[in-house]
Amino acid sequence: WLDLSRIKLSSGQSRKLLISTAILKQPQLLIIDNPYIGLDQKNRELFKNLIDELAFDHQIKIILAGHFHTLPKCITHELHLSANSTVRKLKPQSSVNQISPEANDQVLSTIKKYYANTSHHPTFNNTLLLNDLNVGYKDVKILANINWTVKQGEKWALLGPNGSGKSTMLGMIAADHPQVYANDVYLFDKKRGHQDSIWDIKKNIGFISSEMHTYFNYDVHKSVANIIIDGLFTSIYSRPNLTPDQLNTLDALLIYFDAKHLRDRKFLTLSTGQQRLVLILRALIKNPPLLLFDEPFQGLDDLTIARFKHLLDEVLGAAHALIFITHYEHEVPRCVEEYFYLEAGKRC
Repeated sequence: WLDLSRIKLSSGQSRKLLISTAILKQPQLLIIDNPYIGLDQKNRELFKNLIDELAFDHQIKIILAGHFHTLPKCITHELHLSANSTVRKLKPQSSVNQISPEANDQVLSTIKKYYANTSHHPTFNNTLLLNDLNVGYKDVKILANINWTVKQGEKWALLGPNGSGKSTMLGMIAADHPQVYANDVYLFDKKRGHQDSIWDIKKNIGFISSEMHTYFNYDVHKSVANIIIDGLFTSIYSRPNLTPDQLNTLDALLIYFDAKHLRDRKFLTLSTGQQRLVLILRALIKNPPLLLFDEPFQGLDDLTIARFKHLLDEVLGAAHALIFITHYEHEVPRCVEEYFYLEAGKRC
């Protein structure tokens, strides 16, 4: 993949490129923010071994920032910060599975009622149908002969190592990849490239990915509330007034995640984790028939992840399909019952 242009790299490949670039500078102090983002288990282990070698054999000082369940052996001190940036007492790393989401029943009830109304969904049987999907650049094959059917309401986890083609597949589904028109791809029982525009497709999809987050170039003056509300519209030129249910659900989502204080904050003033939270809410407020989540929990703390998993388990019903990509099995919501494994662009 070293011969590929930067834009064609997967999230994990991009992370490895950034880490390698920093290390090749031969620094005396190496600072890496969220080093594990996008890395599969194999590459996380390779990273930890590399960091240990740099620290023990080359005497490089290491500072890692983020949320960790495992750390390199060379890490000797941990600094935990509270919400007001003051140091708090060290404590053992927690497991996501052991954290209670502390759900607010009244708020959760509001969101569930909102998701129970699917009258705006189109009528269809199969959410997705891929027939011998092939994607490549020159002599590089990204996806080869992929066949996949996702029926209405099915919940799937799409798993595989870095560079296996997961994000490319989601780009094809989300109508963001130009090679979709050279393939036999059906969404909501309609073949891509026939009649429906890209916006007709996107209005029925809630989408989040690291690439979307990276290139999310909104105006610096946009508030969190406006960013989330934008998810309800397919065009900046058509913005009907919000219904009371939509406004109530916006507030309920923010309250559920203890983020009501962020409502009027400017999006670009938020931390990476807070921005990721807002972008997931932007996808959720659509209440779409298909949610595409490509490593959605990057940058989120364990409690927020637990809350999101609980929310998805509670509100996604028979009318909502989910395709969920992650490199951490504990992040997969309980509602997921089907698994699709990719390796080197092929189903396995």
